[in-house]
Amino acid sequence: MNFNLGDGSNNNDEDFSSLSSSSLDLDFFPSTEHHDNLINQLRMNNYMFQQVLQNHTNEVFIGGSIPGHVVINRDREVADDNLFRDYFSVIPRFNDAIFRLRYRMSRNLFLRIIDAIKDHDTYFE
Repeated sequence: MNFNLGDGSNNNDEDFSSLSSSSLDLDFFPSTEHHDNLINQLRMNNYMFQQVLQNHTNEVFIGGSIPGHVVINRDREVADDNLFRDYFSVIPRFNDAIFRLRYRMSRNLFLRIIDAIKDHDTYFE
């Protein structure tokens, strides 16, 4: 790529410090057909980028980390309440034998593991 902007002579008396990065005038640089094509391409890319941003700001996102993916409400709070009522309430729906069949350990062992995790890290309290 050739970044030579001219013959080395400075024909413009404009000071570079007066230019800000946000308001850079592309017409300041010497004009050649190649540079004009690059400048037009940059302007077109900028225009297309602004159009994409404008289109995205008008869209309503329901949620999720990937736009366009369907978000399914799984009622996690209700499932958590059901799990607690099924196995850990004062009078659980299912007894210790059913807990053991489902989780392949006794309820007492599970509760000891939970207590050890809580003692190790306060995040899990």
